[in-house]
Amino acid sequence: MYTLGVLWYKSVTTKKKIAIIIAALIINNNALMKHFFLTIGFLIVSNITIAQTDRSKIETTILNYINGTSYNQPKLIEKAFYANANLYLENKEKTLWVVPAKEYIGWYKNKKKENLMGELVT
Repeated sequence: MYTLGVLWYKSVTTKKKIAIIIAALIINNNALMKHFFLTIGFLIVSNITIAQTDRSKIETTILNYINGTSYNQPKLIEKAFYANANLYLENKEKTLWVVPAKEYIGWYKNKKKENLMGELVT
């Protein structure tokens, strides 16, 4: 009997297993079923929250890079990159030009700052 149960369990798809478990919970205990659905709901909500947190981190990183390079703010550019990152660029002489992030950030340290109207800012 045990062997037949194991063979049956292996042959049933995951969706059918879930349906059987849910049906058993409904039949056996409504309170247990409530806890089951609350747990599933919690897992779904926590996944959505984590996804939103990741999205905000990505947005912050992109804004740091854009604002740092646009307004000559090396500290913002530094926040946008991992400390040991490499940038893969190209120019007229090289099709692939590897530039460490620290060197790239250094390009912005000595530029004059301008505001949105193109006026020099001290």
